[in-house]
Amino acid sequence: NFFGWADVWNASLLLLLTGLVVSAIASFLTLRKYLKV
Repeated sequence: NFFGWADVWNASLLLLLTGLVVSAIASFLTLRKYLKV
């Protein structure tokens, strides 16, 4: 076994947090672009 369940949970949490941050930044930039116009 190369990795345990702790590694799986850590990786999935990291992916989830990264996705949340990316989507938040994207929506923020889109809102800024629309509000500037």
